[in-house]
Amino acid sequence: MHVFLILGSTAAVFLPNRSSVKLAKVEGGTGYKTFMRRKDSLPPDNLGCRLLGTCPRKLDTDAATDMIATLKSSAEAFLGTRFCFADVVLPDRGKTYQKEVVEAALVAHDLRLSFPIQSAAKVAIIANDPDDSALPDEQIVLAIDYSRSGLNLDLFCDDIGIVDSLGRQHHELGIGADNPDPAHWAAVSAALQTMAQPPFPRCPMGYQDQDRIHYLVLYGERATDGNFLRTLVDVFGSDLVSRTRARDPEFVSALSAAEISFDRQNNIDFRGEPSFGCRWRSGLHKELPGDL
Repeated sequence: MHVFLILGSTAAVFLPNRSSVKLAKVEGGTGYKTFMRRKDSLPPDNLGCRLLGTCPRKLDTDAATDMIATLKSSAEAFLGTRFCFADVVLPDRGKTYQKEVVEAALVAHDLRLSFPIQSAAKVAIIANDPDDSALPDEQIVLAIDYSRSGLNLDLFCDDIGIVDSLGRQHHELGIGADNPDPAHWAAVSAALQTMAQPPFPRCPMGYQDQDRIHYLVLYGERATDGNFLRTLVDVFGSDLVSRTRARDPEFVSALSAAEISFDRQNNIDFRGEPSFGCRWRSGLHKELPGDL
């Protein structure tokens, strides 16, 4: 049994009978939103600032730690026991600051990652690949996260199910779904148009240039908002939007990555070690290597 957390939005668990459970949806407070929207890294903490209580990252660290505590409590209430591993997906803005702070918050709660923090957009694309048909090669995919926190746009290549970032990203943290600005939809449209213009980067293993986006993947709690869908049609046309993939957009990244993480932990080659003392306080990880 394995728990997977996606910070700031949802928590999910994947069970041994290969079913999934949606556990919680949490909207972070002002401090957490400020942390997640921060564009530049703050200086790393050191022993001196910790002794003086002047660490520049303290507010961000506290916000991430509080979010972990909330999601961990929800998961433990469902499981009826402690757990030792909690994997995470986050919007991939090409920076490591948020990942570093989140990893530290996990450690503070005696949790360990079974694999590095993943891109929420990439996981959403993998989850939306069809199970009942052959996957085509060299498909250009635009993953779109529309939520209260902002608009995240990431361009990928899906080449027979192998998903690679193409390095074209656009993240607008000020135009989330709760933005009351009358110019909101014009700003959303402008951001989408920056991603819609060819030429597109060639797939890493590709043999041909691409001049169009083959399909869209939507995720985020407001991804199917009517006004947002109409804006998509205005930018991309009704044909492309009609073929949009949007399976359970609010929970898709959490549910899919939970399954991936479960399979990884139950692989005979998994060598993840729980934090000291965690295994014997948990009913989930007794067979894992690690503490005694």
